[in-house]
Parts: sequence; structure tokens; C-alpha cells
Amino acid sequence: MRFVILILGITGLVLLLQAKFPYAVNRDGEIGRIIYLAIMIALLAGGGWMARYHKVSELFRQAAIWLAIILALVLVYSYRDALQWKRIKAELFPNQIQMSVDGGLSVRASEDGHFYIEAIINGAPVNFMVDTGASDIVLSPRDAERAGFVIDLLDYNRVYNTANGRGAGAGVTLDNMKVGTASFRNVPASVNRAAMDQSLLGMSFLRQFRSYTVDGYVLTLYP
Repeated sequence: MRFVILILGITGLVLLLQAKFPYAVNRDGEIGRIIYLAIMIALLAGGGWMARYHKVSELFRQAAIWLAIILALVLVYSYRDALQWKRIKAELFPNQIQMSVDGGLSVRASEDGHFYIEAIINGAPVNFMVDTGASDIVLSPRDAERAGFVIDLLDYNRVYNTANGRGAGAGVTLDNMKVGTASFRNVPASVNRAAMDQSLLGMSFLRQFRSYTVDGYVLTLYP
């Protein structure tokens, strides 16, 4: 019974995270990874449950205790300079905007070195990658649909030269766009005709702000 409750709890957590971060499984293979991790968790949980009947439950209990201790030490060491919830949140969710002390909107670089920003487009959360090599705000077809655009009715008359060759895009206007505490209306953007792993925030997005700085691994936007 406890094993069933655990599986239901894991399933509910996955659904909750998908509701909060609907773009998290946009990239190819992400759903497969989630299923793989869920199976591994279920197997580990099942092994712990069966261990009760094989007299090795104490071993699992001790392993869990040591794992918790190691994780706690890693967290304390990582945040030894400033053990604050905002910094922890920034590490766990690097695409979430944080308010800086000087009124700017800050975001930390992800593990791959890129800056990702969650923006609200026409009421829908979209995860973007900041790309100074792009001129426009570019929505993937999937994100454009979530933002309310009918992609089959768009006019893909824009031609882009990218690292992967020439591509086509359709000009659109974002009725409203919110990034942290900054809100914009009637923002020009493009919808890419081909599928994309990631929607992009190009230079036209950065020009919506008075200025921006990159200090180490932190990008700060100044409205």
C-alpha cells in the first residue's frame, strides 16, 4: 500500500511540475528522461520495500541518511557566502528572474553557460534562451501555439540566415510580454517555421530595456 502511495505521489509531483513549467519537456528526449527517472525511482522504492523482508532495510536506511548528509553539506558549501533562499532559488531555477539591489532584473547562467529567461507571452509561460546573435524575438512553433497563434495561418515571408542555413519565419506581434516585473505591449516578434529546441530572445528584446550588463554568470536587465 505504501509503495502504491509513493508511486501516486511521484506521479502527482511530475504533473505539478509540468503545470508550473509546461515548456520543460519541449526538447527531444526530455519525456524519455522523465520516464526513465520515474522508473528508476520506482525500482529503488520497490527495492527498499522488499528489503524489509530480507533483513537489509537497515542498510538502505543508513545509505539514505548518508545521502541526505552529503546533499546538505554540498548545499552549505555552495552557499557559504550567502545562505539565502533567493540564491538557492536562482540555482534551482536559473530561468526565474530575481530582483537585484539596484532595481535590475537578474538571471543566472545555466549549467551550459547560456542565459534562460521565463517570460509570460499573452498569458502563457515560455522559456527563452538569450541569443545576442539573433536580431528578433523568435518563438518556436510549439511555444507560438501555446501563446495563442495559429501557426498554419501565418505568413512565413521572412528569411533568416542561421548557423544551420537559411530559415523562414512569420512576423507577429505579442499583445503583451512580461519579464519579471517589466511588462511590454505590442512587441514585434517572429515565429519560426521549422521546429526549434528553444525559443530565442534576440537583440530586439534587449533593446526593450534601458541597458543590460553581464557580470560573471549573472545577466542584469535595467527597465
